[in-house]
Amino acid sequence: MTSYDPKTATQALIADLEVFGAALAQVIAKDGDKEVMLGQAFLVAPNWLATCGHVVDKYAASPQSLVIKFPASDSRYPVNKVKLHPQFARQQDGLVRDDAAVVGVELQGAEKQASPLPIAYGKSMRTHLALYAVRFPVHLGTLTGTPSPLVQVGRLLGPLKKNDNMHLLHDLALSPGDSGSALFDGESVVALHCGDTASLPGLNLPTTSIRLALCIDALKDLDINENVEIVAPSVPPTKKPLLLAAVLSLLLAFFVGLWFSTGPVIDRWKIAQPKVLPIDVVFNKPIKEFAYGDACTIDVQPRTDSYIYLFNVDPDGSVVQLYPPSPRHGKDAFVKAGETRRVDGFGPNTKLLVGRNPAKLHLVAFESDAPFLSDSDFDSENPVAHPMKIKADELIQRLSIAQNQNPAGVLHSVLDAPQGK
Repeated sequence: MTSYDPKTATQALIADLEVFGAALAQVIAKDGDKEVMLGQAFLVAPNWLATCGHVVDKYAASPQSLVIKFPASDSRYPVNKVKLHPQFARQQDGLVRDDAAVVGVELQGAEKQASPLPIAYGKSMRTHLALYAVRFPVHLGTLTGTPSPLVQVGRLLGPLKKNDNMHLLHDLALSPGDSGSALFDGESVVALHCGDTASLPGLNLPTTSIRLALCIDALKDLDINENVEIVAPSVPPTKKPLLLAAVLSLLLAFFVGLWFSTGPVIDRWKIAQPKVLPIDVVFNKPIKEFAYGDACTIDVQPRTDSYIYLFNVDPDGSVVQLYPPSPRHGKDAFVKAGETRRVDGFGPNTKLLVGRNPAKLHLVAFESDAPFLSDSDFDSENPVAHPMKIKADELIQRLSIAQNQNPAGVLHSVLDAPQGK
């Protein structure tokens, strides 16, 4: 185990970003000729990657059905082993305990030379600690063929339960397919993102803005050794605040700056400071307690001035714009930081009622007025109460293009809509 000085180690990572990028991966299941994205993973030891247990537990007995893809190089490797955490368990209340796993692969080339992400055990994490997620979102790079890692910033909200320092809550705006992403504190990986909380009846939370994580210490039980040692700088007490500020500035610059690399794996490393912070979304009751026909209200509150859109997408691909309440754009979509907008229907007389179909809610926020819809996308006779002319595939394609063009200025989250019993 090597010692880890935050200043020098951060500078080293900046100098070798292509190696850092080679440590980020995705877990894919093979379905005939198709590939199904299951979650994220990252290199933690030679030929071993960490991810969430719920991402791979169905394949523990058939690891050959899984593939690890490294977006930086587009390399793919078959999985030869899946190891679940010894206490991994899917509970009746929907929660997953000790939601961690490692997968084994035989790496070659750039991935074999890549350094695992920095891991240190036993770190103390305070509530409201800044957290950073860096990964390759599945929707970026699919259109242009140039994948770009994306950083998102949030905070640690504390333990899931009192005196449980392993199961944690955070508010990073991560989406389905992001399970298994590494969460950094600026020095090393401190946690593993595990999913949202709103769909879990055991938590009884009506909000989608609180998410689950597992402390990285869980990897000790999977025989993964820490690879860095966090060493506190030796300075006189009067200089510690200044040094801490300098170190934090360097670390933040690493995660949110725009950097370039000439290495063999990727030509350009695009990490941009998010201009749109996570959005708090609260339903009028826990999402699993809705019954068919119940009235539903959705409160949306951004943390930065944003142009917000909310769409309901049914399984057949039909799309209805719930917010803004009219097909107009610009000022109608604008919401100031801290203000709340309530969505309780579409149109002046149509209330938002819970149906039986497993619909999805697509929440989109832009830093600026950059409309991606036009009047021709709406029904001219009844643009509010009828489904839009475009289908879900086209909506998502347009959002992917917008996010590719401005990753830091576009936030797209997919949420489960309440479903009646």
